[in-house]
Amino acid sequence: MTRQEYPRPQFVRDQWINLNGTWQFQFDDENVGEKEHYFNKETLDKEIQVPFVYQSTLSGIGERTVHEYVWYKKEVVIPNDPNVIKLRNQ
Repeated sequence: MTRQEYPRPQFVRDQWINLNGTWQFQFDDENVGEKEHYFNKETLDKEIQVPFVYQSTLSGIGERTVHEYVWYKKEVVIPNDPNVIKLRNQ
């Protein structure tokens, strides 16, 4: 379930990107992601439904344990035409 509406209707803008949807996701309990270059990994080990937090069952994860460090990844492609916004991995 993704939420397609503008998140804050009182602040609607002509051009914006809705980042809701499927993202890659990974817990980093040892806080090694930066040192081990998680940002360069082809894929992370889980998927999450944004805008939901990983603790929520709506996120697709539903993990109640506290994790201080987590990683999200999604490739966003913004075309030259600012009126057309496309997201990969939807």
